[in-house]
Amino acid sequence: MLTPAMAQDLTDERVEPIVSNLTCSVLEVALRQFGADWQPPERQPAHNTLLMCTEGGAAFAVDGEVARVTPGSVLLLRPGVTLERRPPASAFGAYEVDFIAKLDGRRDVVEECALPVALRIGAFRWLKLLESVRIIITQLGKRTPGYELAVHSHCTRLLDLIWKETLQKRGQYRMAPGTRAWRNAKDWLTPVLKAIEDRCAERVTLAELAEVANLHPAYFSSRFRQVTGVSPLTFAMQRRLQRARDLLRQTDQPVRSIAADTGFYDAAHLIRAFRSAEGMSPGHYRKVKGRAVAR
Repeated sequence: MLTPAMAQDLTDERVEPIVSNLTCSVLEVALRQFGADWQPPERQPAHNTLLMCTEGGAAFAVDGEVARVTPGSVLLLRPGVTLERRPPASAFGAYEVDFIAKLDGRRDVVEECALPVALRIGAFRWLKLLESVRIIITQLGKRTPGYELAVHSHCTRLLDLIWKETLQKRGQYRMAPGTRAWRNAKDWLTPVLKAIEDRCAERVTLAELAEVANLHPAYFSSRFRQVTGVSPLTFAMQRRLQRARDLLRQTDQPVRSIAADTGFYDAAHLIRAFRSAEGMSPGHYRKVKGRAVAR
């Protein structure tokens, strides 16, 4: 039975681009049949390849990471990765889309979004993926006036749907330090963390932090949560509370002064936030952890 939630997902065809400065170029697209003896090139060319499995299945080693595709799943290959077919050998069918997608004309979207190599797609997003890839094939075949815009739009839609499915499956996923995705994130994350520390006494906004990262606010918020496990504003609040803890332990500043120094509206605002985080008032925390307040 089609539930209300399923109906909403099925009818919601709006594409919310993962970033506002994304450019896509489709190099080639086709529905292909891969025999049991088919072997991929040892190294992926200088473009991305999306395989949308429609029948059969296959296993691959992508940069040493084993990934299996079955009907309703995708394999997403970044430029330059090493690729090896793994047993068992079997035939499979898939839509193959060779494309280039860049942020600001230079950063690879698949790499920046840390999209997974293999991903099982939910039923309704899978229908949308099939719709878009078929439209791309039709538009490239006919090449009627305006076909470039349609191809670009549906290439963007493919990535948007995969990105949303990825975020849904990750939930509160947090990147492990030391991974390639974490290292890539450091380029934009480091200045954001510095801005949060430097502006601890201010109530910084999401738009301001996204501007520091040079990313669209919605995309920035999702990437930040992916890396840290919390939203940017929650992280900023946590840092302000930590600064308040430090001042309570190490100084005799009145609570109202600490509130002003850590970006809270007033002492009452700090007390409410502190009780929520610590289960006690700032004054009690100071008695337990540090000095007594000078009266």
